[in-house]
Amino acid sequence: MLADLPVLPQTNAFLNRKLKMLIGAEWQDAASGNTMSFRNPATGEVLGNVPSASAEDVDRAVQAARQAFDDSAWSRLRPRE
Repeated sequence: MLADLPVLPQTNAFLNRKLKMLIGAEWQDAASGNTMSFRNPATGEVLGNVPSASAEDVDRAVQAARQAFDDSAWSRLRPRE
C-alpha cells in the first residue's frame, strides 16, 4: 500500500527545515508567529509546520505582488511579446 512507502530523505530534509512564506522575494514567518501542522494524508502523521497566514500577511503579499506588477517591464508587454 502507499501508506507503507517511506518518505524520501530529500523530502524529509525539506520538511524538517523551518518553512516560511515567500512574500515580496523574501522568505518570512507569519506576522503573528503562528504555525499550523500539515499531515501525510495516507497515514495522518504530522510531517511539519508552516506559517499560519493572517489577514496582515495576505495584505503584505498583495501589496508586494501589486508593486512587482507595477514596477516591472513585463507587465507592460503586449500579449504577442
